[in-house]
Amino acid sequence: MWQRIQTLYLAIVAVLSSVQMFVPLAGFTDVDAAQVYAFKAYNLIELESGEVVQNAYFLPLLPLIIALLAVGTIFLFKKRLLQIRLCVVNIVLAIMFYPYMFLHLYFATKGVENISTFWGIPSSFQLINVILLFLAIRAIGHDEALVRAADRMR
Repeated sequence: MWQRIQTLYLAIVAVLSSVQMFVPLAGFTDVDAAQVYAFKAYNLIELESGEVVQNAYFLPLLPLIIALLAVGTIFLFKKRLLQIRLCVVNIVLAIMFYPYMFLHLYFATKGVENISTFWGIPSSFQLINVILLFLAIRAIGHDEALVRAADRMR
């Protein structure tokens, strides 16, 4: 199980999704009022006062589900076709994260006229996860082809 490369890919997906829940994803500055806001997966915080401006209730569920699904997929190493299906579901969830995040940022900045937005590196973790999940699918498919070829030879 741990000697396979797809296990490493799926473990990295789980770690990146877990980290993404606790670090700031993006931020913006209200130029007129000189206020700086940090957007985390679960809320929008004004940095100066530490006040929570807006809560994002369902946004942290996506990275949590992605991480749990990746860990669960690791332990299904004997069911390779199910692993591939779960990786595809995980890719869809990782892609769905971005429209949902942009929707929350849009509503958070709706009343502010003059803003400057900056993105953190953790906001790109789901794109990295999509690439890693695609590589995991290819590696799982390669394992499945190898097992089928070995069964054919017997």
